[in-house]
Amino acid sequence: MLVGDTALMNRFDFFNFHTYQDSFSLTNLKRDLAYYNNLLGRFGKPLWITEFNVLAEPGFIASCSYSDQGSPSNYGSYLNFSKKAVKLVNEAKAYAQSKGVPRIYWFMFSHSGEAPGFLNYDSWRRIGSYDYNPAFYRYETKSFKTIYSDFLSSNKQTDFNLDGIVNEGDLGELFMINNKIAQLGIKASDGVDAAMLSQDGNYQVLTSGRCFWRYNYSTATWSLQDLASMWGQAPSCAFGGNNYRIWENGGIDAMMVSRDGNYQVITNGRCQWRYEYATSKWSALDLVQIWGQAPSCTFGGNNYKIWENGGVDTMMISPDNQYQYITNGRCQWRYRYDSAEWALSDLASVSSLVAGAPACTFDNYNYKIWQNGGLDATMVSRDNNWYVFFNGRCQWRQQYDGVSYRWEIADLKQIWGGAPICKFF
Repeated sequence: MLVGDTALMNRFDFFNFHTYQDSFSLTNLKRDLAYYNNLLGRFGKPLWITEFNVLAEPGFIASCSYSDQGSPSNYGSYLNFSKKAVKLVNEAKAYAQSKGVPRIYWFMFSHSGEAPGFLNYDSWRRIGSYDYNPAFYRYETKSFKTIYSDFLSSNKQTDFNLDGIVNEGDLGELFMINNKIAQLGIKASDGVDAAMLSQDGNYQVLTSGRCFWRYNYSTATWSLQDLASMWGQAPSCAFGGNNYRIWENGGIDAMMVSRDGNYQVITNGRCQWRYEYATSKWSALDLVQIWGQAPSCTFGGNNYKIWENGGVDTMMISPDNQYQYITNGRCQWRYRYDSAEWALSDLASVSSLVAGAPACTFDNYNYKIWQNGGLDATMVSRDNNWYVFFNGRCQWRQQYDGVSYRWEIADLKQIWGGAPICKFF
């Protein structure tokens, strides 16, 4: 960097640096901030701390290696580190603000060999008395969105004073800005939030975080829009003491066109929105009222309502227009319109809608269709002949010919490789 070149330096909007602490104190941060303020302060541009972490207690990273993921001796280490790190984050933010630094980002959220995180993505299962702590969720049972939401809840979100967290690796490359997930693209590991056919059947529509993609079947071209602009008129979700916009709360959970074709239906956490195509009007409904009669999911030792567990994963109308299918984690619900009856099935069972689906194994992944945090999205194909399922890196298509089910699996990196990158925050 040519610090003496004023013309060059004035082309920057801000300067950033990384600082890592030797212990749970701010000694290195204070030293580094003083140095960079002295070096760059005369240019009048703000400083951002874009990587901040602590090298933790001696032996911490080694004791939490991937090969030791199942060792109970490590659980206390994670719990202790997480609590100390949250306290340090708040102290660092307060000090940085007092010195004119507007933003500070933790690196990383998930534990890695180079930097300790708030959770170890090799051992995400809830265990014993540490049930509330996100360090013990398994990747197979909780989505990243749910893990991050639970992490904020367990640490009292308002007390976690940080502008964001940077993460890379198996969780996907993500920024969490002001405690909201802003995903930088359709990432293989985390997957899309929702998918559906457009009302006219001419587009495949996908969402992830703040972004809305449309794939035009006739021209084989992509377009990208910002959900904050598209859905800015939608009311906030205020049920159950919440207050978030439709695209916030980690991104929407699911979407579909209503059975009568008159509405786009969108869910996110506790809320369902309906957008009426003819009038361009929005309405918001409480899922507790709409789906309150649905049985709880109890498979695999679970016990949650259909709208809980971080919100539903998927919803769609069956090809014959008689049923609504909804999934959340391990469970699939089927609502029959003519009788208003609910049925519940285990996605892992041999009689479920996804029974017989091959495992996703692209790029060294290896998970079942219902694992990896649950399905990301479902829809019926444009020709109405296939169920289409999405989860992380994979797309499954299922066809029933009246005798047997036929499965196809494809790599989304190949199918969606031409989609533009999401850069809206």
